[in-house]
Amino acid sequence: MDLPSEGTRLNLAGYRGTVRFVGKVDNTVGIWLGIEWDDPHRGKHDGVKDGKRYFTCRWGCVIVFRCGTPFRIPFFDGRVRNAGSFVRHSASIVYGTSFLDALLSKYIELPHGSASQEKVLLGSSHGAIEVEAVRLDKIRGKLSNLQRLSEVSLDNENVAKCDPPGVIRNTCPSEQCRSMFNRILQ
Repeated sequence: MDLPSEGTRLNLAGYRGTVRFVGKVDNTVGIWLGIEWDDPHRGKHDGVKDGKRYFTCRWGCVIVFRCGTPFRIPFFDGRVRNAGSFVRHSASIVYGTSFLDALLSKYIELPHGSASQEKVLLGSSHGAIEVEAVRLDKIRGKLSNLQRLSEVSLDNENVAKCDPPGVIRNTCPSEQCRSMFNRILQ
């Protein structure tokens, strides 16, 4: 399992935070992550263990809701205390994905092959209804045209990092797609 770098966003048991430290902590075993939580009440300290500072929690945040969607508004406050925790690196930590990775995994389904017929289970039937569909790859091809999307929703897709400059514009040139990207990262 690869270790995250400092600055990586994560989700652990529904709590979001930012990795501020990766490494060994004196008088302990293994590799630890120093996390600065978005919700300062989640933390237990400010990055100091046994008098040694491993990381600093400098940011607080306020969660506001606009049209039912939560937005995290960070603010600098050198007095934020106890907004951090040390946690062991584990498989239960979910690291965020990039905007384009989330967009492509949600809206683009890769062709399944040259077979002209496929069997499809209807989702609400719990496997009781199976139908034979013809030329689904042709439909997948039409739906995979990102330029035709007028709106996208990446709610609960765990978007946490930017793609390289210019990649979003080249992959998804529609203005709606770029404005959704900007709203997600606010």
